[in-house]
Amino acid sequence: MSLAANLSLYAHTPLPNALAMPVSFGRKFFDSKPFGDWQKSREAEQKIQVTIVNRIDKLMRA
Repeated sequence: MSLAANLSLYAHTPLPNALAMPVSFGRKFFDSKPFGDWQKSREAEQKIQVTIVNRIDKLMRA
């Protein structure tokens, strides 16, 4: 169920279709290079956002 829910969230697959997919297909998707690249880009975006928030916080405290 959790693999189907993740496919629904990250691959924009309707949940009933994700539930009907073989587990091996879901694993191939999450082990793929494009998904790994997407994860890295999201992590980089989050780091930038944290940096901006920290700078604003320092300005407000000063």
